[in-house]
Amino acid sequence: ALEDQRLTLGREMEALAAAKGALEVEVEEYESRVNQLRGRDVTADERIASLRAPIFLTENLPETDHPREEAWLEEVESQIKSAGFTFHPRLIRAFHTSLKVADLAPLTVLAGISGTGKSELPRLYADVGGIPLLELPVQPSWDSPQDLFGFFNYTDGRLKAEPLSRLFRQVMDESDPLRRGPVMVLLDEMNLARVEYYFADLLSKLESRRGAKDAANKVARSRASITLDVGPGHDPIALFPDERILFVGTMNDDESTLTLSDKVLDRACLLTFPAPAKLDWTEQKRGFRRAKRLSWNAWSDWTRTPNSEGTTVKLNELNDTMRLVNRPFGHRLFRAIQAYIGAYPVAGESDAAWADQFAMKILPRLRGLECEDSTVAGALSRLESQV
Repeated sequence: ALEDQRLTLGREMEALAAAKGALEVEVEEYESRVNQLRGRDVTADERIASLRAPIFLTENLPETDHPREEAWLEEVESQIKSAGFTFHPRLIRAFHTSLKVADLAPLTVLAGISGTGKSELPRLYADVGGIPLLELPVQPSWDSPQDLFGFFNYTDGRLKAEPLSRLFRQVMDESDPLRRGPVMVLLDEMNLARVEYYFADLLSKLESRRGAKDAANKVARSRASITLDVGPGHDPIALFPDERILFVGTMNDDESTLTLSDKVLDRACLLTFPAPAKLDWTEQKRGFRRAKRLSWNAWSDWTRTPNSEGTTVKLNELNDTMRLVNRPFGHRLFRAIQAYIGAYPVAGESDAAWADQFAMKILPRLRGLECEDSTVAGALSRLESQV
């Protein structure tokens, strides 16, 4: 009797499984028909209307000018000081130079304890330097590129474009005045969420855009572009991360945040903000903005092509030493250091540029070494003499 019941139940389960499969197919068919009907109700323009909304209104954009780099940088430093904020000139110059080498290090990260001015520096730099700024406060819930760029809402048949995708589209428009100068994107407290989840894809695209500057190179530009799904029956929209867009991120060093992976750090310039040695009260005031925007032609002129045989020799010597402790570096870091030293804005300050790069690029690679080991100790001593 029990065997008969088992067989009967088995047949009933098979029948229910078959019915379930048929219902799932029917649901998919209905969903497909609903999407098709919805697609007829929403025009193509309505689908992507949110993407076409500009981030910066044309009438609010000042004209551009072409200042000398030294004079412009002195004005930035002076205006930041006049606003009541104290940043060492070396830190401002390091930040400036890091942005200039975005081709090889597409992300500048400002790290340190809370309250040391990590977010204020890019805001002030943009305001007094004449660079439009888009701030994106990172949320702990971010876990995919959709949090940066948006997604297609199948319920109402429309794209929900986030500010970054709108900025990409606006800068891609050859007729838009925004293209006449650089634009800064600030990812504030970027390590509140895991950076690799929401930013890794974009970071790879930023790295591959070097070979896609020529708009006629369709294959390279497609490879470097972010694609947005715009629903059934329509090709995805490709958004190219134009080199005019400069990316800055801030990160707090505390128990509430996540560390950055080596992949991110290897493609970034990391500036560490120390705790102030002395706390002073100063009257701080905001509101000054440069009357004219910095032009893209000026920014491009300031970006020099590195060509120093001496720097190459020194970097090879450093790499030989790093190899002794199994921490050698490759062409990416080699080229990034070369570019930074070549782009440093103050003539005769190559020592400062070298010190910056040693702190940003070399020291982080020494993490985790056992300094008591004789081989490591010997390599560090040799590294000290090279520095």
